[in-house]
Amino acid sequence: MLTLPFYDDPIEWLSRFNTTEFPVLLDAGGHERGRYDIIAACPTESVLLYSDRLEHHSKNGLNIAPPEQFFETIKHMRQPFDRASEVPFISGLIGFIGYDIAHVVEAIERRDDKPAPDLPVACLRRYEWAIIQDREQKCSYFTTTDVNLSGELEKRTANRRDDDPISA
Repeated sequence: MLTLPFYDDPIEWLSRFNTTEFPVLLDAGGHERGRYDIIAACPTESVLLYSDRLEHHSKNGLNIAPPEQFFETIKHMRQPFDRASEVPFISGLIGFIGYDIAHVVEAIERRDDKPAPDLPVACLRRYEWAIIQDREQKCSYFTTTDVNLSGELEKRTANRRDDDPISA
C-alpha cells in the first residue's frame, strides 16, 4: 500500500476524480460513526440490471443478456484476493441493488407496475483500486491488487506536490 495525505473531508479526494468515469465515495460519516472512507474511480467492468435486460460492459464491449443472468454475471466479475489486508477494501465490486431486484430476477409477481425499463434496478462496477482513509489513524492509503498500477502510481507520486498528491 502506498501512503497518501489524509483529508478530514473525503470530498477532497472525490473532487480530484471529477473528470474520471464513475467516481464513487463510501463516506464513513465522520470518526464518531465510522472508521474508513473508500474512494474509487475508473471501473474496469460494469453490470446494470434493468427490468427487461442485463447490460455487462467490459473491455470486450457491451453484452446484453436476460435479467436472470445477473447473479451468474457478478460471480464471474469477482476476483477473490487471497492475501489478508489491514484495510476493508483493496479492489472489487461497489454498487447498489434495489428492492425491485426480486421482481426482475426471480420473476415474483407484483401488484403495482414493474420498475421503469430505463432505470436500473441494480448497478455493480468492478474497481481495480481505491483510496482508503482511516479516520482513526488519520492516514490515507492507495490500495490495489494490480502490481503494475501500484508501481506506476509509486513512480508518479515520488515527485508529487503537496497540493496534488496523485498528479497524472
